[in-house]
Amino acid sequence: MNNARKKTALLLIALLMIFSLCSCGGENAQQTAAASEHPEPVTEYKTVSGLTGNFNPFTAEEGDYETARALSVTIGEATKRYTSTNGDGTFKYVYTFKDSVQCPQGDELGSSDAVFTLYVLADPAYTGERGIGGLPIEGMQEYRAGMSPLWTIISADFRAGTEQGSEYYTQDELDEFRAAFDTAGQAFVGEIVEYCAQKYADSRTEDAVGVDAETVKTDEGYKTAFAMWCWQFASGLNDQGLFCTLGGKEYDLKTNPPTKADFWELITDTYGYDMSEQGIDYEKAPEGATIEEHLQLAIEQQYPELNRMVATGQSAAEISGIEKIDEKSFSVTTTQMTDGLEDIIIVPMKDYPELEKGNVSPVLSAQGGRGAGKYMLESFSQGQAVLVPNENYFGIGSSVDRLIYKNS
Repeated sequence: MNNARKKTALLLIALLMIFSLCSCGGENAQQTAAASEHPEPVTEYKTVSGLTGNFNPFTAEEGDYETARALSVTIGEATKRYTSTNGDGTFKYVYTFKDSVQCPQGDELGSSDAVFTLYVLADPAYTGERGIGGLPIEGMQEYRAGMSPLWTIISADFRAGTEQGSEYYTQDELDEFRAAFDTAGQAFVGEIVEYCAQKYADSRTEDAVGVDAETVKTDEGYKTAFAMWCWQFASGLNDQGLFCTLGGKEYDLKTNPPTKADFWELITDTYGYDMSEQGIDYEKAPEGATIEEHLQLAIEQQYPELNRMVATGQSAAEISGIEKIDEKSFSVTTTQMTDGLEDIIIVPMKDYPELEKGNVSPVLSAQGGRGAGKYMLESFSQGQAVLVPNENYFGIGSSVDRLIYKNS
């Protein structure tokens, strides 16, 4: 009787253990299934430099360009290429868009977008590193010929003394050039001033401007006056203690010291608008920028319209070797074989202002940030760009839920 009871008890214990194991297995299976239905988001981080939020592929650099590249597709990725040789020895490349090359909002890229992109990069006024003006595309040189930047025309007229009444620019543009020239000049002078303070500020400062070297290094007025003396545009202090320039002006250095604008005026009184090595650049600080380099920077930052190209001679209205065939196809004819177009990012034309030949500034100023790439921009803030998958991407989609670019 006791043995029967023991067997029954053992059987009950075994059944309880089996039931317990089955229950745990069921719970684990349910948890595993739930986890597979709602997996943890996968985020990939990339550290880059120079991330500023400018995702315009025409102007973006460093981290901005890497981000723009993730948002976009290139000609090589978006199209199929067919190559043939023409009877005259030229080569014809026909590019046909693949199906459904779409931006995140569903609008499809096509040949108009590609041709627009090529014309921006071919424009005589486009000076970025991605320009295609040097590629052997038929008609390229004829399209770019006979064009000059407006500021160079004004500059030449200033040197010749014929700046009034030109057919190429207005009085307002003339005034803008003068302002840019003066801004550049003061930057040019600034390099001379800093050079003299670092190189020559020693016991000579007492004779030149009547104060010690440390004062010259820290006080802008004395520093500028000392540089004028070093560069032989001033004779120094007279018997009355006034600082005298070669132009005949006198300054009380304690109450009314000369400025960089005063120094620049002395230089232009000597050389006018001659920006050659025998002109203004003769006064350039060692290792300093030329006056033309300073001028180009001032124009780019303050008066970009002066960079527009002006037709001063014969120039073709179109590039004969670039042709839109239909909405999905375009062709490029070259005089030599080339693969120089494959890596060009295609932009959605509707996101950019209309292109006017010789004036790409409005296009280059556009924000960008949209394309038909694997990702779309979700947000940008404080040096961090958050990208998420483009659900309309025509190729193999992203393996991550978020791609985050961060400044190093």
